[in-house]
Amino acid sequence: MIGFKARAAFWFVTFMLIFLFGLCMPTPTEVKAFSIPLALAFLYATGTAGKYLKWYGGMMGPRDRAKRLVREGPYSCMRHPMHFSQSLFLVFLGLTLSWCSFIVSLILAIIIIIMAIKLDEKEAIEMFGKEYLEYSKEVPAISLKPSCLLKLFIRKRPAHLINPKATRS
Repeated sequence: MIGFKARAAFWFVTFMLIFLFGLCMPTPTEVKAFSIPLALAFLYATGTAGKYLKWYGGMMGPRDRAKRLVREGPYSCMRHPMHFSQSLFLVFLGLTLSWCSFIVSLILAIIIIIMAIKLDEKEAIEMFGKEYLEYSKEVPAISLKPSCLLKLFIRKRPAHLINPKATRS
């Protein structure tokens, strides 16, 4: 499994590259007008995927692993909504800064998606076994369906967290 420190180092290097390349060829204000809101929207979507891991998977923090396979919310229609939304956040952040950082962030986003499919899938199979293999046959790694993309922005807290007396289904 990839450790927390390795993941943190990867994200640090990723952001440094994007900001470093942000120093060349700034993007026009018109481009920033739509790229900033989209970057913020996909940052929110990343948080939504994280909330579902916490609420339904039993994760308590960034160093924790899900104790249960999550199939709710955006995980009902794509296996890697967090990686997908993080990738789009990076792409729009890069576009906000400069054309050079946009190209770098696009390359990094592709690397993140490939890593998610190659490495995280392997970890998920080790953790959840047959259950994950069945899930991977039913749900694509990434989905561009509008109904699925909408789920990245809707946070529906489970009943047992809204009303502690409610029972889990």
